[in-house]
Amino acid sequence: MDQTNIMTYFEIKGDDFPIEYVTELLEVNPTNSFFKGEEIKRTKNHKIISTKRRVRTYTSWQLRIDYVETLDASKQANEIIAPLLNKVNELITIKKKYDCEFILMQVPIIENGSCPAMGYDQEVINFCSKIGASIEIDLYANPYDSDWDD
Repeated sequence: MDQTNIMTYFEIKGDDFPIEYVTELLEVNPTNSFFKGEEIKRTKNHKIISTKRRVRTYTSWQLRIDYVETLDASKQANEIIAPLLNKVNELITIKKKYDCEFILMQVPIIENGSCPAMGYDQEVINFCSKIGASIEIDLYANPYDSDWDD
């Protein structure tokens, strides 16, 4: 990765809820999902040795765009919510019925000091407000050499 990349996902997160029901109600297939208590698969990294069995502590339904080289986070935010914009009532039903939380997450990896624009248009803000979703950013900045004098 030589350029800045961003991953974006919308997550329904809760203690325990039926992923199949959520998928049917929303009429959108998740790109990733897991159940509370499910074992977390071990990494294939030979430098990491883990003997402890780790399990998921919550249930998750995710709609995700994998890492894309971009400096415009808002475009991905709009893309990820697009199939859910007409599902506000269904999402509110899920939230009330299963006490879930909704998260719009963006994960930028900054390369060579190229920081992405992290703004959201009214459509994203209104959607998140209507369903009570948080907007979160998990930012990673890799080291780089700068031409700036100290």
